Amino acid sequence: MDAEITPYIIPYKDEHRAACISVFKSNIGQYFDQSELAGFEEFLDNHVFTTQYFVVTIKGNVMGCGGYYFNNGVVRLIEGMVDKTCHKTGLGKLLLEFRLQKSIEEYPDNPIGIDTSQHTEGFFNKYGFETTNTMKDFYGKGIDRVSMLYQTK
Repeated sequence: MDAEITPYIIPYKDEHRAACISVFKSNIGQYFDQSELAGFEEFLDNHVFTTQYFVVTIKGNVMGCGGYYFNNGVVRLIEGMVDKTCHKTGLGKLLLEFRLQKSIEEYPDNPIGIDTSQHTEGFFNKYGFETTNTMKDFYGKGIDRVSMLYQTK
């Protein structure tokens, strides 16, 4: 990849808030329901610093974000997304692989879970996640919640 367009993953800071919201908004429709926006804003305002959360930048612009936290013996991947303009470019793969690596380094003997939608279930299956539960229309009409688990050992 050209050095000018090399993506960088860096820790989230308050200054990234607006850009992360823009990334979220770019995915409203198929991947997120409009009603989820307030919850994402609340997460950024009140909970992001209780997690390990990162942004993906290209040429200084935030093009993705995502993180993880540890709870009750399971690492949970949370609020992971890339800007709609970056779908199918490898940026989502880069962000997932980064979060998996960090999670495994920090919590090597624990499974990794994620709640996602049916629209990204296949993406996570490719990396070894197995579906454990599905709840129809959980996030909004046409957006199911798919719970998945990745075993690290």
